[in-house]
Amino acid sequence: MQGESDAEHSKDASEAYYGNLKNLINLLRASLRNEKLSVIIGKINDSHMTSNGGPTQPFIKIVHSAQKKFTEEDDCASYVTEIESYNFSDDAWHYDTDGFIKMGIAFAKALKQLEGNCLETN
Repeated sequence: MQGESDAEHSKDASEAYYGNLKNLINLLRASLRNEKLSVIIGKINDSHMTSNGGPTQPFIKIVHSAQKKFTEEDDCASYVTEIESYNFSDDAWHYDTDGFIKMGIAFAKALKQLEGNCLETN
């Protein structure tokens, strides 16, 4: 669950997101010696908690597209998108307790769906 800063700071950062994400996951898999390491990506959400009510992440659509593309191209990756029901805490970046619980449940369900194809059993 990351990508908010890439969607916030610049178009260049958001456009580099896909390559950076792919590189990160490849490095993790190589370091852990597990080419089938499951990856669950949570769709980032914009709280619109700015002083003018505008977006906190003006380039969020570019990051959303990259997250979706990555999970469509990777058989061991899943994209959790049911974020609209998650409420934010008092800051513009973090969910409240209920939101984190809902997110954890959604991530667990996504991981369970990948279990047959990606999780190595020893």
